[in-house]
Amino acid sequence: MPTTYSIVVENYDGANRAKVFGAIGGMIAVGIAVESMVGGTLTTYGSWRWGLVGEFFLMLVIVGLTYRYLPAKPSEES
Repeated sequence: MPTTYSIVVENYDGANRAKVFGAIGGMIAVGIAVESMVGGTLTTYGSWRWGLVGEFFLMLVIVGLTYRYLPAKPSEES
């Protein structure tokens, strides 16, 4: 988390920084709630292995989208 906040502080100013911190906070809150429900359901009706397999595929999607939508190197534009 400290790295995330450092990146936000370096790249956003003013109202945009507040919006980004709000988005990050919202994503964390939703993630905590959803993770507990999904993880509990998977381990109750299946196996903990299903959770690991699902997490693996989710990370593949996230990495793929990151490579698609983020630039390969930082720009000098402000």
